[in-house]
This record gives sequence, C-alpha cells and structure tokens, in this order.
Amino acid sequence: MDAASGPVAITRAINSTKITWDEVIRNPRCLYRMVSKKTLISHLTKLPESGYVLEASLRDRLLEPVWHHLIVNRQAVWSDFEPDGPELNKPDDPDDPALELRELMKLAVYDESDSSIAISCPKKGVSESIRCGDKNVILPDIDKIPVNTPFAIYNKSNTKTFVLTDKQSSGSLSLPLKPNHGTITQVIKKGNSLKWETLSSYDSESRNCPVNPILIEIPTKEEKLEKKRLKLAGKSIRQTYKGEPFLTTPMIEDLAADATGLPKPGFYKKNKTTDDPFKKLLTSKNEKTLDNDTKVVTANLLVQSSSCEHIIHLRLIRDDSNNIFIYMHETLDPDNLVALNISDDVMNAIADIYSSYNLYLLKPGFPLQKDSSGCSQFALESIIAFHETPGLDEWIIKTAKDANALVPKIKKKRGEKSDPASLIKDDRFYIPADKMDVQLLKSNQNKALLPDSLGVPESPADNKPEVELRKVQEVQEVKKVQKLNDTQLDTEIDKETGQTLRQHYLKHIVSVPDEDNPGKTSNVNLFALGSRYQNIFKWKYLPRKQACPEIIKRKAEPMNTGRKTKKQKPNPFKDSIQHLRDTLAVGPEIPQDKLLKMAARNITEKKEALSNQEKQISQLQTQSEAKEKEWHKKFDVMALDASKVKQQLKDLNAKTEQQKQKITNLNNRVAELTRELGQKNDALAKIHELSG
Repeated sequence: MDAASGPVAITRAINSTKITWDEVIRNPRCLYRMVSKKTLISHLTKLPESGYVLEASLRDRLLEPVWHHLIVNRQAVWSDFEPDGPELNKPDDPDDPALELRELMKLAVYDESDSSIAISCPKKGVSESIRCGDKNVILPDIDKIPVNTPFAIYNKSNTKTFVLTDKQSSGSLSLPLKPNHGTITQVIKKGNSLKWETLSSYDSESRNCPVNPILIEIPTKEEKLEKKRLKLAGKSIRQTYKGEPFLTTPMIEDLAADATGLPKPGFYKKNKTTDDPFKKLLTSKNEKTLDNDTKVVTANLLVQSSSCEHIIHLRLIRDDSNNIFIYMHETLDPDNLVALNISDDVMNAIADIYSSYNLYLLKPGFPLQKDSSGCSQFALESIIAFHETPGLDEWIIKTAKDANALVPKIKKKRGEKSDPASLIKDDRFYIPADKMDVQLLKSNQNKALLPDSLGVPESPADNKPEVELRKVQEVQEVKKVQKLNDTQLDTEIDKETGQTLRQHYLKHIVSVPDEDNPGKTSNVNLFALGSRYQNIFKWKYLPRKQACPEIIKRKAEPMNTGRKTKKQKPNPFKDSIQHLRDTLAVGPEIPQDKLLKMAARNITEKKEALSNQEKQISQLQTQSEAKEKEWHKKFDVMALDASKVKQQLKDLNAKTEQQKQKITNLNNRVAELTRELGQKNDALAKIHELSG
C-alpha cells in the first residue's frame, strides 16, 4: 500500500493531530512514525534529491507559528524550469529533458573558472568551439553544432553585458547577455534549414527567494493550476514552505548559549563578515586546565559556506606552547566541493592572524550527513558535545599530535598573503571513522559506517542495482571503506542512563516508508531530524530578549570596509521601518511591502488575541461573581452555625462552672466532716483513757 494513501495515510493523519510542541520537546521520537522518504526539488540547483520528510499536515501545523523566524533568503538561480513549472511525471527520471537543462544551468552558474563567460555542454567539442571576446560571445557556424544538443552560456560579470552572436558569415543570432544572466540554446532543424532555439533564460540576481527549506516538495497538478488561476486573477499567492527546514544561524547561536551558559559562538562567512571572530582566541580569558594539567584557551565558531547555506562548527584550542588546534566538524564528504571551499576559507583567514603559531588541523575523514537540512543541527550538537565532554579538547590535541597534523608554514615574501589551502588535502588531517570520538557520532546518517555487528537489517530501498554496486566496488578498491568498530559502539555516551552508542543507534534508526517506491522502506537514523524540531520549538520558548538581539546586532554591525561614510540625516520613516523589522525579528531581505503586510497581519492577530482575552476575562469575571455570591451564602450559613455552636459552648461552660462550684462545696463539706470526725475520735480516746 502506498504510504501516501489508504489506511496507512489515514493512521498517520490521526496520529499527527495528537502531537504537540511540548510532546516533541519532551520526546522527539514521537515524530519518527510520521517520517517518510521521497524525492524533492532543490531550491539551489533545481535538481531532484531524495530526502526524509515529516508528514505535511503535521509539519505545517507545528511550524506555522515560527515560519517567519525560519525564513532565509539568498542569491538563487531563476529559470523557466522552476519546481512549480511543468508537471514532471517522474522527477528523478534521468531521461526527463527538464533534468538535463537544470543540470546544464547549474554547471554554468556555479562555474569557478576565471573566465567571465561560463559554458556548459554535454559534448566537449561544442564548448571548445565557442569563443569569448571583449564584448561578444561568438558561436561557431550553425552547421558546426550538432542538432538538438542544448548548451548553457552564463555571464558571470556583475557589470558587463555581452552579446551572443554566431559567426558573422551568417549573422542570424544576436542575443544580449546582461550581467548574471544566461541562456540555454540549441540548434534545431526546421524544414530544410537550421535555426537557433532558446530553451530557457535564467539569472542569479539577488531576489527574495526563501531557501529554507532547501529541498521542497514537488507541487501536485492541482496546486499548480490553483497557483496559475490566482496569478491570472491578480490575487496574491500564499507562500508555502513544503519541505524540511534547517536551524538558522541566530537559532544555533541562541540555543548554544542557552545549553552551555557561555557567550554565543562567533560567526564567519567569507566576504560577508570580518575575520574578527578568529581573533577571539588571542583575547579570550576563558582559560581552563585539562586533565593532563595543560592550560588552554578555547573558542567556538560557526562557519558558513559562501556558496550555499551549509554551516559547520569550528573548535579552536590554543595551548601555552604556541600551538593552535583547529577542529572542523565537517559533516559532508571530504571530497565535496562545498566542504573543501569552507576549509580553504577558514585556513586562508587564520593563516595571517596566527602566522607565528604552530597550526594543527583535524576534520572527519568521512561523511556524517545524508540530508540537506541537518548541518546546523550537527553544528549545534558538536558545540554542546565539547561543552559537556571535558575530554574532547584533550582528545583533539592528542589525535592531532599523533597524526602529525601540523599545517606546513608557508615561505612568503613580505606583504604577500598566505595561501595554505593547497596544503591541507593530506590524509593526516582527516580522522578515520574508527578513531572518531563517539560523542560526535550520535546523529550519524551514513549507513556505510555501521558494521554488520550492529544488527540493523538492510532495507529493500537500500539495495543498489547491480551496475551501481559494481561502481561502488570499484571505488572501494581505490578508497578503503571506513567502519565504526565494536569498541566505539559499546562506549557509553550518556552517563545518566548508561546508554551506549550501539543502544543509541538501535533506538533511533527507523525503517520509514519510501513514497517513490510503494511497499518499500528505508532505514535511517532520525536522531538529527527529531532533535532539529525539538530545538526549533525550544528556541521559540527562549526569552525574547535572548532570542532576538543577536539578529539586530548583526544588522547593526556591518563589515568595516575602511571607507569614509557620509553622516546620515535622521529619517523618521526609515527609523519606523527598522523598528518594525526589529519588532518582527526579520532582516532587510524582507521587502517593505511584505514587511507592512506582516505588520498589519501581526496587529490583526494581536487585536484578535486581545479581543479573545477580553472575552475570556469577562467570562472569568462573571464566573467569579457567581462564585462569590455562592460563597457568601455558604459563609452566612456557616456564620449562623458558628454562632449557635458558640452559644452552646457558652452554656456548657456555665454548666461546667456550676459543677465545679458544687464539687468545691462538696470538697469543703468533706473537709469539715473530716475535722469533726477527728475531734470526736480524740474525745473518745481520752474517755477511753480515763475509764481504764
């Protein structure tokens, strides 16, 4: 039976109505039975990816109060092939032409060559035949390009416009390419002639494009038709958030501070912030002594990729022997381009600041994360682990020294900047899986790390086709497969419960239905997913003075560029708009019209809430008055009864006093009779004496 319909769906729908915020905070595992695997579309690449998602109605109900805090906007690629575009029968079908165009677009936009023009084509000869001049991008003659072979051309310049033309001998094409714009073009045969055909145009300009969640569910045909109907009618289209959200950076900062009692971790993003967060290690007075009597200073940083929303935890440790140990809790595959770029960004920022120190670098040599929304949860978990596990800093130092993970110092000329990025691709900087500390493995989603001894059965959805298995085996012959060992699995990770890593995995690895393959299931560790929702709701409950200032602070502290700025004149309107943003805890990426609508909606909601409160107060006052009258009646009865009892006690006391008086009189009379008897006895004794 398909998980999306039938009795299974009905049961899940019934269960979803019973789950509340408090229950999730108390026991995140209550969400596990509402999770399934399905294909989604990436906001960033427009390509399909598999993901684990919470049942839609439950997710929408739970997250509705916090969605405006989860909104994150960034540069996004826009094209005719959006997720809500043409209906895709099989979104993951490799033969779907839309997927080929998305892939071409992605490769062109994220091209990292030095050229101002990026070209993407499945046939290498086409790319090499296209020439780029000062003002023009010149295509070869139309008959030199294979028919029905699409290729993408993207203008990476921020200021310069190019004109796309073919060779002047034909002159049948003249298409302007504005800055950050691109096109997907091909040659088609029409009758007996060849013609150019534009399949799509796209750009990467900054727009109010929410990328949280990164993976969104593919709209149904009915939803697309409704959106089209509203658009044609000129009505506003309600923004939907159909996907798994990630924890935003301010959320991680607030939750980390709340969990550790320490200041919020620093934040670094290349070209967006200064390198000041790295300097805290030199000025921090947060010194502590390790178990081996080594004195160290530590710092936590959050580092975000400059190309996407991926974020990691960075642990910096400085000892008193001129050494600095850098641990990057990277959760992606070590060969992943995003992971490598973050590593390069960090090391390039640190190299000049700490050029006189010995720099040691460590990071996991294996992937931990297999979804697109868990990196922030992994980062938060790592920060808390270092706080709650005092031995982790000492473990990092020992592991780095044992592996000789010392970053070579670069010989450079005076004034040159260091570039250690090319020196950190060595295996000694990567921690093998069987050497990893268990406290950093709780959320592991990489099933390949789990040994057979764990006892988790392989699910049907995990079985790979024979061709894919052969590819995996070929890779494994070159690269050694990493596995956790039994010693790690049997290590205690929770002192209060005595739970081991093995017990933890068996508790949180769940078999979930695969919606793309009815009747099949997939095994996955849902600890990170449950903890992510738990932390979103915990953050909402944090005091507002703690949850909001960091957002405002970051907006108020732009990067110092060294340029002189003109003194701004007071602007009451801008001040009011900024006050609205601060009150609603939203950033400048929200446009003014949407901000005003949010404010109006917020005021309406508060008015309705106030009206409801007034009604409740009125009802409570009426109930209170009725209770008061009822108690008055009871009190009057009780007072009357008390008066009667008081009189009865008074009468009883009077009778008691009378009885006491009678007893006293009787006692006196007894005393008199006793005396008289004594006198008579004395007289009788004398008479008896005289008569004898």
